[in-house]
Amino acid sequence: MKIVCFKWNHTGGYKLPSLNAIGQYTAQHVNNLYRSVQKHTTIPHEFICITDDPEGIECRTIPLWDKCRELGGCYNRLYVFSSDMKELIGDRFLCIDLDCVVTGSLDELLSRDEDFIINKFYGVAKEQYYNGGLFMMDAGARSEVWDRFAEDIPKAMTILGEKTKERRLLGTDQAWISYVLGRGEALFDDEDDGVLAYLRNRTMPIAQNGIGRTLPKNAVMVLFAGKIDPTTEYYANEWIQQNWGNGNLFKLDKSRKDIRLTERKMNNLRTTIRYAVQKIGYAPNLLAPESLAEKVLWRKHFCRNPLMPVTADKAGVKEYLKGIIDESYIIPTLWTGTNPQDIPFEDLPQHYIIKPTHMSGQYIIVDRKDANTSRGKIRATCATWMKRTYGIDKYEWHYAEIPPAIIIEPLIGGKALPLDYKFHVLNGQWEWCYASSSRAETTDIWGGYDRAWKKLNVCGRRGYCSTLIPKPAKLEEMGGIAEKLAEPFDYARIDLYEVDGQIYFGEITHFPQSGLEGFIPIEFDFVMGRKLKEYAR
Repeated sequence: MKIVCFKWNHTGGYKLPSLNAIGQYTAQHVNNLYRSVQKHTTIPHEFICITDDPEGIECRTIPLWDKCRELGGCYNRLYVFSSDMKELIGDRFLCIDLDCVVTGSLDELLSRDEDFIINKFYGVAKEQYYNGGLFMMDAGARSEVWDRFAEDIPKAMTILGEKTKERRLLGTDQAWISYVLGRGEALFDDEDDGVLAYLRNRTMPIAQNGIGRTLPKNAVMVLFAGKIDPTTEYYANEWIQQNWGNGNLFKLDKSRKDIRLTERKMNNLRTTIRYAVQKIGYAPNLLAPESLAEKVLWRKHFCRNPLMPVTADKAGVKEYLKGIIDESYIIPTLWTGTNPQDIPFEDLPQHYIIKPTHMSGQYIIVDRKDANTSRGKIRATCATWMKRTYGIDKYEWHYAEIPPAIIIEPLIGGKALPLDYKFHVLNGQWEWCYASSSRAETTDIWGGYDRAWKKLNVCGRRGYCSTLIPKPAKLEEMGGIAEKLAEPFDYARIDLYEVDGQIYFGEITHFPQSGLEGFIPIEFDFVMGRKLKEYAR
């Protein structure tokens, strides 16, 4: 018996929803499935991965064929139905998707003797009978599936295009399998074989208090689909942690109370992962963080550096800075307090800025000569700030530890905010800087620059601006300040200003955009993530 999985890098054509969410599947997916299968069967077998990239894969590999790879999706996998497979793979084999968690003994499932068995489809498409995530067969038993496709691929694609448009068929290879074979094939299903669909399992009564928190007793394996897979759901389900990859995937230090996976923390992580897809373009893998976003999100949920609240406090950070940098870099404080009614409006200059000390992105710019400036509105806004515990909804714990207060500073640079230079410091060295004309970071992003002030071909997911900004006159000094301030942290964003030759400190940010600062292209996220070798502080 051979057990076969596929892993290939997407190169074009139809892109699977899972790839839009999590990026390419990795050797880790293969190895985790391989280990799970070894754990859950006593039947002699050989595990094989058919792939275009065998690096890091622990089991035997076979080079991926290229029969119709340019079509995308899983069409290329249809060749597994060819009679050629007897020589290439063996007499009998089971094909299984990478986004699968084996949860029980496979012995009975592998002992079935029909010449072809395929997983049941639980969706609503009228002519879709089978799910291609799992099937077992004698080599060549349904060779017509490949032969009819290969005979006239354009015609096959036209047929599938019409059927999928009408929602009669869903998917790529599984849609063609259903079209060619029709009803009547032997099935793997949930009741007799314990093969469960994850989305379907979510609606079962047993899972009403959580997504798959407790599996049915007969569960043998759970197949995922769409934009979720075991890496995105790992922290939300204990049974995935116990079974995916032999239950030894992410060795958290259980002696540290701050990273024990309580039920509440698992739910928080699940929410973060799903929300992240919209922001960074893929579902982050917190099982083995690689990208910058993944590592920053990991830090947000598991790191409790006591300096984070101190350095995020817009008032308290100034005392902290006095022992580290020259006081000339620190913007003076005109007033600070907790009662908006005490704001000394008559003693303030014409232009100033008001901010809450315990929040991010909130401020009021005041021009005393502006008739629209209302002291009543200012006091009301400040009163709202004082009542709010900021960051809880985004799991940014450090803001909740900052005593709420109001701070007023002179508006350096004149009537408006000056350019904000945001230095991203990774493991002690700033790697890139982007300049913004808005402290709220929602408009006029002016692009990123490397250490030589060469414009990077990258932008945030908020958009790209072709405007070039001159190199700051004191870039080297600013970079040195940023690196000095970031020393206690593996990663921090240090915001600085340069106004008329004078450098000013802005703020220290530990989780830019709440850890969801996505980039286009996404590869930049992973390039910077690989530079962040340590990320626990």
